[in-house]
Formats: sequence, C-alpha cells, structure tokens
Amino acid sequence: NDSDGKPSTPPRSSPRTGHDPATVRQLPIKPLEGEKTVEIRPRLWTVQDVADYLGVPVRTLYDWRCRDYGPRARKVGRYLRYEPAEVRSWFESLDDQAA
Repeated sequence: NDSDGKPSTPPRSSPRTGHDPATVRQLPIKPLEGEKTVEIRPRLWTVQDVADYLGVPVRTLYDWRCRDYGPRARKVGRYLRYEPAEVRSWFESLDDQAA
C-alpha cells in the first residue's frame, strides 16, 4: 500500500527482461531444413472430463467400460484417457430414440 491507502500496482515490465509482456511477440518456430515437424495434439480427456461432458457420474463410465459400452478409452500407465474427438463422435452416434 502507498501512503494514501491505495494498493500499489505492480510494474508492467517483466523483472527478468524489462519488456512489457503485452508488447512482446512470440515468433513462430520453423523447423530447420530436413527436420520433421511434430503435430501437437490437444490434451487428452480424463475420466472426470468425459463424465462432465456427458453429464454422467464417473462410476458410470467405469461400469460402461466393464460392459464394453461407451466411448473408447486408452490406458496411459494406470490412468484412462480419452480422445475428445472420439468421445464427441461416440455421443453423436447415439440413437436419439433410445432414451
């Protein structure tokens, strides 16, 4: 706080570089000649992410998995992960009359 009771505002420049972060541009990284480019895919969804998206309890996803139903999941170590596009595709494939 300043002596007048108002909170002090932090400096706009970065302490390490002295540049205003709002004006610093990041340049695109181009691969060197002969290097392969790597596609960076969107983050995989957790069981909780899928449960939130579908509006079902997490336990339901585990039950569906035991019954070979629901969106396909893959094990990553001891964790289940889902491709968001596959979850959406599975959902879109559901019959509207089934409910």
